[in-house]
Amino acid sequence: MKFLIFTEFVPTQAMLREFLEQHGFSVVCLNGSMDLEQRRRVQREFSEKTRILVSTDAGGEGLNLQFAHVVVNYDLPWNPMKIEQRIGRVDRIGQRYPVKAFNLIFKDSVELRVQEILEQKLQTILDEFAWTRPRRSRFGGERGRF
Repeated sequence: MKFLIFTEFVPTQAMLREFLEQHGFSVVCLNGSMDLEQRRRVQREFSEKTRILVSTDAGGEGLNLQFAHVVVNYDLPWNPMKIEQRIGRVDRIGQRYPVKAFNLIFKDSVELRVQEILEQKLQTILDEFAWTRPRRSRFGGERGRF
């Protein structure tokens, strides 16, 4: 089983790597400071022998990581599309396993507030673009709903 852990910050990435290695896990890291060759080397190492990849959003851009199938969002971005992009790194055509995504959220934390805002944004998207039946537009006419 391969795990892809996302974090927003390089210092958090380093802390997670140290913690996981101290507990016996093999870990590689990707972040935006790496050049393309370094990123490809990490991608190969992750696909061949390492169980956990800790990545920033910038680190995983443009790489196919579909050999992983568990995504952990250690911290949540404010933009719901970033979560979709994170999951999309592993949930691609040709994925052989069901993809599972987990968001780490602590009670009374900033992440809990971020989750609440994300859920509100996603509900707005669903309300505005979901097709169910024609309804009156706020602008006076009828419109279909997906």
